[in-house]
Amino acid sequence: MRFLAIFLILSLFISCDKTQKKEEINKKGIKREKTTKKVTASNFKLDIQIKQKKFYSIFNSVNDLTIISRASGILERFSGDIGKTVKKGEIIAQIEGNQKRITLESYQISLREAKIGLDFQKKVFERDKSLFEKKLISQEKFEQSENILKTKEISIKKIENQIEATKLSLNYHTIRAPFDGVIASPQLKEGVLIKEGSELFRVVQNSPLETTIGLTNDVIYELKNLKETPKVFIEFKNQEFEGIIKGISPTPSTQTQLYSTKIELELNDGEQLIPGSMTTIKIPIKKYENAIRLKRSYLRFKEGEYKAFIFDNGIAKTLKLTLLDVDDSDYIMKPTDSTETSFKIVISGVDGVDEGQKIEIIESENIK
Repeated sequence: MRFLAIFLILSLFISCDKTQKKEEINKKGIKREKTTKKVTASNFKLDIQIKQKKFYSIFNSVNDLTIISRASGILERFSGDIGKTVKKGEIIAQIEGNQKRITLESYQISLREAKIGLDFQKKVFERDKSLFEKKLISQEKFEQSENILKTKEISIKKIENQIEATKLSLNYHTIRAPFDGVIASPQLKEGVLIKEGSELFRVVQNSPLETTIGLTNDVIYELKNLKETPKVFIEFKNQEFEGIIKGISPTPSTQTQLYSTKIELELNDGEQLIPGSMTTIKIPIKKYENAIRLKRSYLRFKEGEYKAFIFDNGIAKTLKLTLLDVDDSDYIMKPTDSTETSFKIVISGVDGVDEGQKIEIIESENIK
């Protein structure tokens, strides 16, 4: 009797275990396991999608000026480190000019003395003129007084010219930024001897910048189909700027068969792109309305048809898609038979997901 009871208990346990392992069958006849698939999903909505053509090019300054020294002497001060942003008129370097300062002071002293002498001679001339009119002195005496006055006036004019020339020459010892921009090579060191005519450094205007790229005939064709010339997007170190197509050559190069195209970038306040930097340029060439942009890894392709899986109250449902275009690694697509405008699409863990399967979102991203 005891063995019979044990046998009945074991039979009941085995029967319950088999029941738990059975597959559930839904109303459509699709088999579905109780196991829930964990996935990552993201929200997508139908919107305008732009196909872009990508290029790599270096932007250079429209204004790139090499500063040439117009004075000789020891470099007393230099504050023009490479990459430093400077404002127009800002002092960048100072070349020693003590001797010229001494000369300038000497001329200024001479000018003050000459003006005193001129004032005195004017009084003498007025007196001699009065005496000559009264015929109290000879004409020779009067003309002599007049010549002395003119000589002193000429002498003062000469000293004034010397002062202006010395000031101008001394001004060459102070090097200022010719415009707002960025300091470029070479790097100078204080204490070195600077010779007149030597290259000191470059100042490049950080805006506007320009570059030239070559466009193929098919890109030119796409651009002509657009209603207006599109804005160009320039990427550099996680920054994005807006540029414009400044001009396209009417004929292609005989060597490359590419159309020379000038791109110009005007930086806004707070934006910075160092001239000479390699950038990524994206030119919009096609526009698709009511479309979404997906990665190939989000999709399944079977029997000539693309599909993705959407999250619908914890259940995976199929979203059939039509491929419109490929933009780099992105697929520009349109729902084939859905009237919805937004979808929560599975983007990770797609393998192993089937229609009607239970899914659990472990991570969700914002609408793209």
